[in-house]
Amino acid sequence: MQINPQRRRELPESSNEIIDRRNELSGNLALGQELYFITRINALMAQDETLAARYKPIKIRLVPMHLDAKDYPGPLDYASKFDRNPALIHALLRKGRERAEWFFDARSDWPRDDTAPHRTVYATQPMAVSGKA
Repeated sequence: MQINPQRRRELPESSNEIIDRRNELSGNLALGQELYFITRINALMAQDETLAARYKPIKIRLVPMHLDAKDYPGPLDYASKFDRNPALIHALLRKGRERAEWFFDARSDWPRDDTAPHRTVYATQPMAVSGKA
């Protein structure tokens, strides 16, 4: 589940903003590593019939969800991840219900350019793409 933005419009300037952004990037890096692992295992299953007979490929889906000031007036910073304010919880639940139908259609397919990285999750070309071990 990607909870951190991939990109920001503004550069972080204050120390709190820099710490928040560093936290977001760390979370996205971990997500990228998981996505790489899943795509790598899917590629191995596509190449090996014995694996394909035992396991099913994993379908990755990403549903973007953005809160703005009309949804919730507070900041969505690092501290908000621990916020139990009922207004924030209700705003997140409401947005989740609005986007739930996306989960089962093409709008949630991954990889897509506007979601978590797909080209950037690879430190090198994956073996399935490059053909090299």
